[in-house]
Amino acid sequence: MSIAVIKFNPLIPAVYEGNIIIINIVNPDPTLIYEWKPYNRIFLDDSYVQNYGTTFRLIPYKTQTFIVNGVDSNNNLIAYSQITIKTIEKPSYLLDNDLLPNEYYDIIINRNTKELRRKLIENKILSQKIIKFYYNQILTAYRFQWNNKNGTQYKMPWLTYIQVNNDSNEVVISFKDQWKLFQYIHMNQQRNGYTKSNFAYLINIVNSIYLEKPQQIYVINS
Repeated sequence: MSIAVIKFNPLIPAVYEGNIIIINIVNPDPTLIYEWKPYNRIFLDDSYVQNYGTTFRLIPYKTQTFIVNGVDSNNNLIAYSQITIKTIEKPSYLLDNDLLPNEYYDIIINRNTKELRRKLIENKILSQKIIKFYYNQILTAYRFQWNNKNGTQYKMPWLTYIQVNNDSNEVVISFKDQWKLFQYIHMNQQRNGYTKSNFAYLINIVNSIYLEKPQQIYVINS
């Protein structure tokens, strides 16, 4: 008996690094169990588990190839195929958006400075995480950008906008993405009264509260 070829939708899947992609088997045989096996698990994030079914959900950080087997109730191989999910390097303007703290996202996008200041003062722990991320992590990555041996991946220390959209447990950004983000922030600071970079806007407000006048005591009116 010949082995059937499994077909997929999308046929040639591609997705930005760290974004969610959903792949469906076209016209699946309801009598078969479909199993998805990766060639390499190294670059799969924690949201991935050994997958069974006609629909496959994945958040890849590197291009991945999967073997897909369709077996019957006696574990006989009836259908087979391979599929490669290509990852595309994420542009800096998307990083600038995706890595924002989710709880501040709408406030930042709408440039609601008064409300953002109030939130940042209320949540000093998150504010300190933002400061450390900018000055300790991505600034250092930018300084070492020409030497990959000095850089490592970094797990975001807060719940990001992209995490909520992907319904994922964590977000990891590469060394390259770290220095790309810092470069984008630096190049898109305030011009003519408007800050193009969302992250630059956030950092500017954090700086104004905690770094420019750290001796000042802020009172939040209820």
